[in-house]
Amino acid sequence: MKNKSKKQKTTLLKSPVFSAVVVAATIILAMNFLLIISLYFIMASPKYDIYSRSTIIAMGAVCILNVIVIVLLLMLRKYYERRAFKTIIVPLQQIEKHIEKLVGGDYDSPIRHISEDEIGDLFNAVEDVRIRLKNYRAQELLNLAQKKVHISGLMHDIATPVTRINGYASMVTDGIVTDVDEIKRFSSMILQSTEDINLMLKSISEIEQYNKIDTVYKKQPIDLAEVLEKYIFDISLEMSLQDVKISFDNFCQKPAFCCIDIKRCKRVLHNLINNSIKYKKAEEHCKIAIKLEDNDDGRILCSVSDNGIGVERGTEEMLFEMFYRGDSARRNINEGNGLGLYLCKQILLANDAEISAENNGNGLTIKILFYRTDDMPVRWYK
Repeated sequence: MKNKSKKQKTTLLKSPVFSAVVVAATIILAMNFLLIISLYFIMASPKYDIYSRSTIIAMGAVCILNVIVIVLLLMLRKYYERRAFKTIIVPLQQIEKHIEKLVGGDYDSPIRHISEDEIGDLFNAVEDVRIRLKNYRAQELLNLAQKKVHISGLMHDIATPVTRINGYASMVTDGIVTDVDEIKRFSSMILQSTEDINLMLKSISEIEQYNKIDTVYKKQPIDLAEVLEKYIFDISLEMSLQDVKISFDNFCQKPAFCCIDIKRCKRVLHNLINNSIKYKKAEEHCKIAIKLEDNDDGRILCSVSDNGIGVERGTEEMLFEMFYRGDSARRNINEGNGLGLYLCKQILLANDAEISAENNGNGLTIKILFYRTDDMPVRWYK
């Protein structure tokens, strides 16, 4: 099928306003023509006298005035054409070219128009769309890169339990192990390895959930001290059964009001406490100290300290990378899959908070910085 030729676009230069100017000029010219003919017949009349002369002068003045009006109309039309072309047509053509670039996937070419009128607002709107599309694409590329890391890390970590399952199953099926008790023990090991794989797959699905661009965080102003105090009270019985001593102190001089998603931030605290228990020293009881303090920049500093094995010097920031585990953790896959602290960091970033880690000389301290809010806290529990 042949492509139909595009119809010529209607522009402001061909608008009804300009057509009206042309029609008005034509009417005035026709009136002048009639006046000139009338003057000719008057002057040729035998009754031509002083009164007729006054009429002729008046009619001549009207003709001259009409000519001046026609010239002014034409000049005004020409001026308006040039002004419209410079201030409207050219900017619109620039916007059209820029939108074509956006449709083609070019989000790196900014568009600027220095004006404070409606055309300037249109330029700013298109530029805002460009920035949003660029950020969206950057986020999509980041998510794609993270998915590749997910797959790579998952293959690396699943290799260990898969190798175990393969080894245990081969020993049973090849008849190397024939004792019933030994078969039960190997079956139990296979079951444990499959549970390890399921745990890693569950963590991966959680990462995918929190990495979604359209994830909605229900932020609300809360009293962080009140939230922590109630949370620790709720888990105190469970901690005592696990022989874990947990304490909370609020050293803030000002109210610790911040705007966060309570449900997800509780998940962060839950992960941090579980990590402290998981990596405790074998010979000592686990002690966890949670503190609130005023930071120097006005933010709220929440610290979670333990007396565990800590981490190697210089690897503190690596704790929040995906699939990273310290050397001690890598010896046993049951001790972690390297996703817990990464997930904590993603949740806190979405809540405008920062997280860091440091060795405290007798364990590990996780520090979280929350921005204060002036809004009064809401009741977040029933």
